[in-house]
Amino acid sequence: MTCLLLVSLLSVNTSFAASVNNADLWRFIEDINDATGQLTVSNVDRFPLALRRISHNEYVEFYRAEPVRLAEDLVLTDFDVRLSKTRKTSALLSFGLRGRCLPLGVIKQRYRGVIITQTPRGHSLEETTSYTWTDKAHHQISFLFTERNPDCLHEVVIDRWSR
Repeated sequence: MTCLLLVSLLSVNTSFAASVNNADLWRFIEDINDATGQLTVSNVDRFPLALRRISHNEYVEFYRAEPVRLAEDLVLTDFDVRLSKTRKTSALLSFGLRGRCLPLGVIKQRYRGVIITQTPRGHSLEETTSYTWTDKAHHQISFLFTERNPDCLHEVVIDRWSR
């Protein structure tokens, strides 16, 4: 009986072993990046954030999540999650930041080797400059700064889309 209980406990929800840590932005990004890499349409109920499906089309399911308050006076908002219906592990997750300002220098200290991947075209103050960090598996984390407030991090995009 004890052995059966142990096997049952070990088999429950091992796909998202690490929960999301709300202590600071960097730990949150690491944890949610790992979880996003395992996220599929069939296991959204086990994702560390409670996802609510808002729409879908033939290829993609679209989800939202509630804001997350971090311990460092930051609130993560506007969660947008997109999951492929046709590929096993393809996900895109983005969220905005509200609260204190995080300048590009802080990003560059944490993610060495970020490169500019998008620049504004001059049509709106909401256009962004994106700085992207790519890991060895070609997964990307982009840090977006708006023209309206170019010195403060505005949005983070985690791209685990299969190429």
